[in-house]
Amino acid sequence: MRIPIRRHGAIPSVELSHSGQYAGTYLTDKAKKSGLNQWGPSDTTRTDGLPVKALTEEWIQDIVKAYGQAAALAKRAGFEMVMVHAGHGWLINQFLSPYFNS
Repeated sequence: MRIPIRRHGAIPSVELSHSGQYAGTYLTDKAKKSGLNQWGPSDTTRTDGLPVKALTEEWIQDIVKAYGQAAALAKRAGFEMVMVHAGHGWLINQFLSPYFNS
């Protein structure tokens, strides 16, 4: 498959991320947020008052597997680079930070 951006010297890339305890809530009606379960590395409460439940080891393994599957799909789709977003408070950063992972 020929990707037009290559003729300009660019490499097609995609970024994978998981929002962890912030997944979906930034686009959700405030009245509906209270019915959502939020998941992260540790049991805690977000600054907006929503409780966060710790992910199980099984769910963590499923997320790791999903990253691998998404990367393989991106490669099959013609992407030459896959970036894993591990900063700015998203899930991987939540595991690395004592602020989120107690």
